[in-house]
Order: sequence, then C-alpha cells, then structure tokens
Amino acid sequence: MTELNKNGNVGLVSRVDAASVSGLEFLRRLLDGTYPRPPFSKETDIWPVSIEAGRAVFEAMPSARSFREGDTRSTAWPAPDAVCPCPKMSP
Repeated sequence: MTELNKNGNVGLVSRVDAASVSGLEFLRRLLDGTYPRPPFSKETDIWPVSIEAGRAVFEAMPSARSFREGDTRSTAWPAPDAVCPCPKMSP
C-alpha cells in the first residue's frame, strides 16, 4: 500500500463503485489507493500489502490504544477478525 493510503485517505466506497468490480479488483484498488482505506483500518492499525487471487496479505502495528494501561499484552485487538473474509473475496 502506498504511504499516502497507509497513513491517511480514510473513507467509504460507494455501493455502486463496490458492486461494479470483482472482489479481487476491489481489494487491489484498496491496495493501490484508488479506493480509500476503510475506517476500521485506521482504528485497528492494519493495511493490505499484497493482494492476489486467493491470497491477501496484511501488515499491522497495534497502537497504544490496543493495550491496557501499564500492560504489555494486547487486549481484544480486532484486526485479525477484520481481514479473515478477504481471501474469499479474491478467488
């Protein structure tokens, strides 16, 4: 993902635009910055780095909001659950 899209450009894709492309093409457009990052990606600190047929690779960096104060263990970080459907979108 481009630095611009990894660090900003958060928004929503219209239903018309989303429905006009395949799941694979949709994910590729998220990756190249054609489509904005979904809002959850900013909150979960996760972004795609590689999209191909049947495979979606993401990077993530949990921020301080993912940890309890004074603790070093992550709490209920939702990022893995958020990306699990992506390989099914890219058959």
